[in-house]
Amino acid sequence: MSVNLYDEAVLNKFKGIFYNTVYAQTDMAFQASAELDKNQGKMRLPLFSIYCMNYTISLDWLNWGRTRVGRRSRFTDTENYTEMEREQTVPMRLEYQLDVWASTRSDLNDIVRELLFWIVQNPTFVVENPLNGEKYNFNLYISSDLQDNSDVMTHESRGRIYRMTIPLMVDEAVLFKVYDIKTVLEPLIEIEVVDDINELKGEDG
Repeated sequence: MSVNLYDEAVLNKFKGIFYNTVYAQTDMAFQASAELDKNQGKMRLPLFSIYCMNYTISLDWLNWGRTRVGRRSRFTDTENYTEMEREQTVPMRLEYQLDVWASTRSDLNDIVRELLFWIVQNPTFVVENPLNGEKYNFNLYISSDLQDNSDVMTHESRGRIYRMTIPLMVDEAVLFKVYDIKTVLEPLIEIEVVDDINELKGEDG
């Protein structure tokens, strides 16, 4: 399971409260907004854009047992064999940048206020491992101070555009890898046990 699944889950979390949300870097946010079906080829404001800026291995949480051997995530016991699925993990720290765009300072401040409360009160999002269908909860945190980037972006045809950048972090993410182990318990061929040595020698023995 790659970082892409976290990107999709985080995007869907914000799209759940505001449709005009895109996964894009700041220089591509307007184009991504215009490509949304509801926007019919036009960039709309207000706008949320989110992007994963970086991810690193969380060495403090690294467990070599989980990384090399993994944990048992599925166990199937039949008459002829036992099949076990093991899940290996590597702990990760994901860093996201959420940008809030608005046409006025007043709108931007109001949206950011409501958004901050919502993130703090509802940090959890769900990631499903497509390799085995298991679902996991992770939390999204505001990692540092907000930054006003209103002077960075302007749009001549629409006047000044206001932008607030909110740094976010997933501190307990994991990358998944799943592999199967099958152990044969019963022989899959027929074996005849001979008790009498004369049976081995035959009639001409």
